[in-house]
Amino acid sequence: MDNVSIIEHASNSAIADWLAARLDTALALADGTLAIALPGGSTPFPILELLVAKPLAWDRLQVFPTDDRLVAEDHPASNTGKLR
Repeated sequence: MDNVSIIEHASNSAIADWLAARLDTALALADGTLAIALPGGSTPFPILELLVAKPLAWDRLQVFPTDDRLVAEDHPASNTGKLR
C-alpha cells in the first residue's frame, strides 16, 4: 500500500493524474475487472471529468457510488445518473 500523504491545494488535474496512475497500475497487475467506489456530492465530478479523458481500460472498471440521493437516476441530484 502507498504511504498516505496530504497535498494541500492540489489541483483537480493533479488529483485526476494521481488517480489515473494508480488505476493504471492496478489494472496492469490484475486479471479481470476492478471495482472503484466514488464519493457522492458534487466535489468529485470536476476530477472525474478529467479522469474519463485518461486512456484507461474503462471496460475493466466497475464504478460504485457510495452516497446517492433517493431520487430517480434522471434527476439532476442523482450521482448515479451523473456517473452513467
